[in-house]
Amino acid sequence: MPIMTHMGPAAPCSVIRYESRGLGNDFQDNLFVCQFNLHKVTRHRLEPDGATFKTIDTDFVTSDNPDFHPTDVIEDADGTLLVIDTGGWYKICCPTSQLSKPDVLGAIYRIRRIGAPSIEDPRGLKMPWEKLTSEEMAKLLGDERPAVYKRAMAELAKRGPEAVPAMKASLGSPTLKHRRNWFGL
Repeated sequence: MPIMTHMGPAAPCSVIRYESRGLGNDFQDNLFVCQFNLHKVTRHRLEPDGATFKTIDTDFVTSDNPDFHPTDVIEDADGTLLVIDTGGWYKICCPTSQLSKPDVLGAIYRIRRIGAPSIEDPRGLKMPWEKLTSEEMAKLLGDERPAVYKRAMAELAKRGPEAVPAMKASLGSPTLKHRRNWFGL
């Protein structure tokens, strides 16, 4: 496969595929990459390009502070992004971090879209998971909440052969997400 994007002198250290719609529909299935030495997180929107993809690349979070070193980006259950900044203490292996600053501890930043609706029970913690039938569990494969459909996938897999009839019945679902998650088992 050809390279989708060139990052130049970046030191990429984390990449995720954003699954929810908390930042807006046009962010779903985008990639986010931390670039430790360039003090930023970039967004990479996938575009079909023949038999593969190319990316439309934009800066998502940037800082001119030399002690901002994003090392991880995590999608939380409510659709927000958590950016982990190690600060200035790390000085091994990176040419941009040659001066140890143990007093600069870093931070965790939560990024949410202004006006984004709040998601009720984003992790599905209020759901009676132990009491759900396999049919009810199979319907959750199409849920909009990533934590919920991932848990439904795991619970159905644990049930083994008992879940097969419910899974077969859900194969004809009209939603791509539901069918994709069925095959994710």
